[in-house]
Order: sequence, then structure tokens, then C-alpha cells
Amino acid sequence: MYLAENIQVVRKWLRDSQETFGARFSVVRSTVAKWEAGESQPPVEVLLTLQDLTGKTVAELVRTKITAGMLGKSDMVRDSGSGVYEKSEKLPSDIAALMEAIKSLRSLVESEREIAAAAREENARLWKKVELMEKKLAMLDTEMVRQAGKKK
Repeated sequence: MYLAENIQVVRKWLRDSQETFGARFSVVRSTVAKWEAGESQPPVEVLLTLQDLTGKTVAELVRTKITAGMLGKSDMVRDSGSGVYEKSEKLPSDIAALMEAIKSLRSLVESEREIAAAAREENARLWKKVELMEKKLAMLDTEMVRQAGKKK
């Protein structure tokens, strides 16, 4: 797998620092460093953007060792406001739609996590209540056996 190396090749091909490259994806420099070291993997949105920037498929970015020479000339322009390079053409609508769907799905997953956490808290509270009832039941059973022994 060559993803970590290829991220670094693409970053250098764009003539970006790790900080500038990270700004493209709203991440900090240390996150880019982790991607390049293979310590973590970038999210799908980043891979799709790299695919669009380089003309290489996500599979190629992951499985093939890429050199700057394989990327050709960069068709990037510098955005005068932020200093971050942007592709001169817009993303194809199908990729943009996919990225929007991924964003929506991430939001849904986060909501489900919050619901699950609340359910876990409620479940824990109910288990404590059940445990208290079981203790009371055990005490009542013991008392009933004691009372039954006295009547004989």
C-alpha cells in the first residue's frame, strides 16, 4: 500500500507545506504528517479530492507508487485570498453530490451516536433499578423463609 507516500508526493507536486495542504481539507499540519507517516488514514472526502486533483483513481492512490512525473503539470491556481491552491474547475456534480451525501451520513452517524449514548445512560439507570428490586426480592424471600420457619 502506497497511500502515505503518495499523499506526500501529491503535496510536494502542489508545492504545499503540510500546513497549507492541511488547510485544503480543514485539518492541522500534524494530521497531514500522520497521513504521510501512515499513522492514520484520511477520510473519503480527502481521497476523492486527491483523485480529482491528480487524475488518479482512489485505487491507484492506494495501490500504486506514484511519482510527481506521473502527475504531469499541475492545473492549480493560487487563490489570492487564502493562499491555498484550488483547482481551476469545479468538481463534477456527481462527486460533489457524493461528498454531500458523505457529509450528511457523517451527521446522521453523529446523531445516532448521541442517541446510543443517551440510551446507554438510560439502560444503566434501569439496570440499577432492577438490581435494587432483586435485592429487595431476595430480602423478602429470606424474610418469608424465616417467618415460615417460626410458624412450624
